[in-house]
Amino acid sequence: MLENSGSRACKDRPPGKLHILDSGYSGYAGHHYEYTSVVYDEWVGRGGEAAIYAAKLAEGGPETDCNVRRIFRRSLHSFFTPFRLPALINGMLNLLLGNAFYLRDLRKIRNSGFSNKDIILIHTINHSMLPAVYLWYKALPQEHAPYLLLLFRYNNVEHTPGPHYLPTYRIYKFLMGLFDRLRDAKKVLYTTDSGFLAEEYQTLTKKKVCVLPIPHMPAAATGGPPQASAPERIVAVYLGDARDEKGYPLLSEAVAGILQDGALQNVDFIIQSNTSRHSGKMSIGARNRLQALGGRVALIDRSLKTEDYYELMMKADVVVIPYRIRDYYSRTSGIFAEAMALGKPVIIPSDTWMERQLIKYDGGGITFESGSARSLADAFAAFPAKRDELRRKARAASGQWLQFHNPGNYVDMLLQLVGPAGGCSEKTAAEWSAKDWRSIPNE
Repeated sequence: MLENSGSRACKDRPPGKLHILDSGYSGYAGHHYEYTSVVYDEWVGRGGEAAIYAAKLAEGGPETDCNVRRIFRRSLHSFFTPFRLPALINGMLNLLLGNAFYLRDLRKIRNSGFSNKDIILIHTINHSMLPAVYLWYKALPQEHAPYLLLLFRYNNVEHTPGPHYLPTYRIYKFLMGLFDRLRDAKKVLYTTDSGFLAEEYQTLTKKKVCVLPIPHMPAAATGGPPQASAPERIVAVYLGDARDEKGYPLLSEAVAGILQDGALQNVDFIIQSNTSRHSGKMSIGARNRLQALGGRVALIDRSLKTEDYYELMMKADVVVIPYRIRDYYSRTSGIFAEAMALGKPVIIPSDTWMERQLIKYDGGGITFESGSARSLADAFAAFPAKRDELRRKARAASGQWLQFHNPGNYVDMLLQLVGPAGGCSEKTAAEWSAKDWRSIPNE
């Protein structure tokens, strides 16, 4: 429990049971596991009841620590299958199949004894799940209808097509209209974790879209000063799998250029490079090129357990997050949030949610032009001279970041949403809106 979220003994006991539906919780590591676990622990720590509904793939780990029911046969991230069909037909087929699979699994918990004080939390949801959730929730006994809290973390704007090649903006607008017309529509609550995303979704509904904190903060954030390399060496770390949207091909091009030029001899690169069905041909090719470099480039070709993941982040002098702007203009990043919490400098693309947070908290980081390997290489080149200054700024920003982003605040805001007064917490003011951002001079 983070000290700045207050003593649990002083908190009100939650009035109902929290049901966390997370089809991405497929093991005992990763951001889905971290997110779900810290919210569960905070709720139960206050004397409340909670249950986790996870993917059937989940195996191993401390089952006795959590009330976990494994009901989902497919993970959130496995709904999309790249059939060899025209893009629009492929997208429509996946939309149909994804929702059919999700609805099939949701029906397993229709008779779970929900009460009208319970909360169903789905903290990462997309249009491959939303129609299924609507049909399932509508079929629940109305006299015992629980609160349904949906947290949106993906872009939906019309000019940013989703990975399913569908006009997702229109799909969301239609579906949220259905939710808004339910008899118990007041018990359906919309949230997100980004001020920009809140504004995007606010155009789809008359309901207020509230901004919640990012709750999963590494335990090391409350410990001593972060580890770092020896003064004469710099360790740059990329975390996460090898995916196109994560900027992995761009990172490969930038690092290859640096090594071929014989530059930055005091910089070592540690790059997590495990692949998945979503990696894409460009990322797989990029990984093969990085493997051939050797020398100061160390690749990790597997997913990491939680303790190994945070140990690697603690070793970093700088965390590299080269995400594509079209995917992360308004989306949040768990890796960025963890780096902020640990007081780690970052290298990130400009004109993203990450840059807005860096400015807001006066954190330590360097930005580069999204999509430009030359600009990313220049950011690497600029870091050594700025390392000490950026480290001081990153450590100072960490405390401010944790004042808002912690599980205590998260649960406080959940309880306010379903409380007698309802509505968003005043703590949401800690987020910037798009209007605030656009008022900053572009220097």
